[in-house]
Amino acid sequence: MTKIQGFRIRNFRVLKDITLGKLWNTQKADPLTSMSAVIGKNGVGKSTLFDAFGFLADCLKIGVEEACDADRRHYINPPGPPPALLFHRGGERASFLRLPVVEP
Repeated sequence: MTKIQGFRIRNFRVLKDITLGKLWNTQKADPLTSMSAVIGKNGVGKSTLFDAFGFLADCLKIGVEEACDADRRHYINPPGPPPALLFHRGGERASFLRLPVVEP
């Protein structure tokens, strides 16, 4: 099974230039682990990180021009309960749930 070892996102909404894990040109970096957590304060780009993967999927699915023109507002505050993703790998199961964080 193919595994993402790392990725870089530049100039995607609030994400100016982030690199996580090992890239083809940064062989000294450690690859991403089998399980990673994205934690941070509100408004720092956690959801945008996942939206970037959605944008990439749209580019591959419908083409770059159409993906750039697509209405992305539904990513900001989708109606209904928080989105949950469920992944299966072999006999293992992992899930992702987006929960709002309220600071005291």
